[in-house]
Amino acid sequence: MPSHTGVHRTVDLRGLLGALASTESVNDSLDVVCRWVEARVPGALCSVLRLDQDSGLLHPASAPSLPPAYVELTRGFPIGPANAGCGTAAFTRRLVICEDIQTDSLWAPWAALVSPFGLRSCWSIPVFALDGHVLASFAIYRETAGAPNEAQRILLEDVARVTAFVIDGATWGVASQATVEQDTWHRHLVEAQGDVTIVCSAAGDVRYASPSVTRILGYPASGLEQFSLGDFVHVDDWPDVQGNLQRALSSESGRVGFPVRYLHADGSYRTLDVTASRAALFGERPDLVLNCRDVSEREAAIRDLLASQHYVDRIMRAIPDVVFTWDLLEQRLTFVTPSSERVLGYSPDEIVAMGSRAHAELLHPDDEPRLLAHSDGWRSMPDAGVRTIEFRMRHRRGDWRAVVQREVVLGRDAAGVPVTTVGVLQDATEQRLTERRLREAEHMESLGRLAGGIAHDFNNLLAVILHSAEVMQTHAVDRPMREACDDVVAASRRARDLVQRILTFSRAGETTRQRFSLSAVIREGVRFFEASKPSTLTLEARITDMPCEMDGDPAQLQQVLLNLCANAEYALRGVSAARLDVTLDEAPVPPALATAKSTPDARCALLRVRDNGSGMPPEALARVFEPFFTTKPPGSGTGLGLAVAHGVVQAHGGTVSVTSRTGEGTLVEVWLPVLPAGPVPVTKSPPPPREDTLVTPRRILLVDDEPAVARAISRLLTSLGHTVTVEHEPVRALDRLQAAAADFDVLITDQTMPGMTGDMLARAARTVRADLPIVVCTGYSEHYQVEDAARDGVRAFLTKPIDRETLRALLASLD
Repeated sequence: MPSHTGVHRTVDLRGLLGALASTESVNDSLDVVCRWVEARVPGALCSVLRLDQDSGLLHPASAPSLPPAYVELTRGFPIGPANAGCGTAAFTRRLVICEDIQTDSLWAPWAALVSPFGLRSCWSIPVFALDGHVLASFAIYRETAGAPNEAQRILLEDVARVTAFVIDGATWGVASQATVEQDTWHRHLVEAQGDVTIVCSAAGDVRYASPSVTRILGYPASGLEQFSLGDFVHVDDWPDVQGNLQRALSSESGRVGFPVRYLHADGSYRTLDVTASRAALFGERPDLVLNCRDVSEREAAIRDLLASQHYVDRIMRAIPDVVFTWDLLEQRLTFVTPSSERVLGYSPDEIVAMGSRAHAELLHPDDEPRLLAHSDGWRSMPDAGVRTIEFRMRHRRGDWRAVVQREVVLGRDAAGVPVTTVGVLQDATEQRLTERRLREAEHMESLGRLAGGIAHDFNNLLAVILHSAEVMQTHAVDRPMREACDDVVAASRRARDLVQRILTFSRAGETTRQRFSLSAVIREGVRFFEASKPSTLTLEARITDMPCEMDGDPAQLQQVLLNLCANAEYALRGVSAARLDVTLDEAPVPPALATAKSTPDARCALLRVRDNGSGMPPEALARVFEPFFTTKPPGSGTGLGLAVAHGVVQAHGGTVSVTSRTGEGTLVEVWLPVLPAGPVPVTKSPPPPREDTLVTPRRILLVDDEPAVARAISRLLTSLGHTVTVEHEPVRALDRLQAAAADFDVLITDQTMPGMTGDMLARAARTVRADLPIVVCTGYSEHYQVEDAARDGVRAFLTKPIDRETLRALLASLD
């Protein structure tokens, strides 16, 4: 009885069965079998000896590659218990392996006859009919001694079954004429069906297969009776098939349906939809009639559909935006892609489950009326195409996300009125934040340009005031007049410093890293804030005497302090006994800043800004570092103060923490790493000469387009003992130099002048006289700096207003 052999035993047989389908006679078929085996077993020479049932003798039926003389020796060969290979196999009904014909006892009487043909080994196997009697012996001869391996033994068994259906199919038997006619009529009915009909035993042995098996599975119908279903069913499906066959035999209905993968002759698997029915066709034992319908195309279509759905699903998952469908009648989302978790923090199932509550739960209250009107607008504008609206939705974590919705009509009712839309929800939060940052950056840039323009004009005014006051100081005879002049000079210098701080603040984006004393920067920042704070606010500053040296941008860190102080001042408005404490100390490195390179004695600067103002609730405290987040009313703040401070501190390797409670004030702590003790570079002006020190008189050409400024500086220079020639137009000053360059010891020029700037005049003057000392002064210059002046050979580059002692020291240094 055939047994389930698995895919590996039937792979080669598919080709053999396909080749047999085109043969016309039994002998041709047997020759095909022999040559097929010879092609797969090295050195094989095959033969088939058919058994004459009457005489009990074997006769050659096929031996395409054996010598004809040897084939004649096998004609009429008797069977018996020790009759060579084929005779013994037919008699004992088992596989006979003769590894060496010359030494094997079964071949002793015939060894001498075989020797001239060079045959050394013979493997013989009996071929059985359907009823169990022996039909023939199949043999493989080889010219070398040896036994078959396991794969070759399996091949012999399979080939014996194929040989059986080749021989037995031609001698199926003769029935009565009436039986034949009835059988023919029944077979015509079966063969007229498009499905395959297979009759098998309870064990799966095939008894009959309809001709449509050739069309559907590629096998010849004749001869499949020698096989089991297990030889063709997918190895993974065979246990289920065996169980279903048993259920068909034992169930009351006698019928079971199941799918199965069946091996086609071309090596592929076809999916068959099988209905197994119990019937008694061959004797008393029940058989099974299998109606097999090829559903491969249907299965392929289902797979294609699933693959398409999977493809679309992958596309939907890859789209960063949320794709959705909206029911206009029920006002609810009916489909949402997984991107909803990234954009809103909710899974698609959660959002769909919200139903019509999604508006109330997710929409910003101020935006809900607009979105409802937008949705209702589909009825009045059914052919509007793509419609867009922007609104805010609440994320699961509580913050609001700006989203842009674009949608079109997906479905309409019988009257053509839209009932369903499909759309895309794009998270525009970062884009809107970027746009706000850009607007704020442009605003800050505009403020910087405005500050620069104001600084230029203001410094010119201060120059007139300061220089005039300093000249008056030298002529003041009484004490009240001198004190008044001293106050004007001090106020002018303070105003000059204030303008410089404003310029520094407006250029916060410019980063200049250098070693500096954080203590000095914080002290200066406190003075700057103190000049602008309300008189009702008490400011207490305790700055350590330690330098707290750092590497970074002092202007940026001063801005951090001013931002913190400005926030505190706003929180203190309306608070009685308002108090702001600013402290700076050195402290051990906190765990948040500790690294593998940190040493036990490493230190940090700890800046604390504490106020006793209104404080913040927990939800506001959680968002203090978000850009543009502010608790102030519109127009009262940008929401950038702490965000900028946080970024600056992080860029300097530090960290910021905020502690606050409603009604209890706020404490901001800034931790910054400090450098080991070392020299801090300090730019020092030349020491001013004593008043009684003799000063070398200079002949100075002074150029400034502002007459008042020119007069003030001229008076100051004259009071210092120098001779001054004033020109208000740089072109005329250049003409004067070209005419008499030796008449001047120094050229002092303003930078910003119409027609010719100070640097242009300086370069032109050096072509006239290369050794002429040149000093450039400016109220404010964004495009011409100290480095540029040094490149042009300018001796000094000064910022107006210039005080008396600085100017005295500069001119004295020219000696």
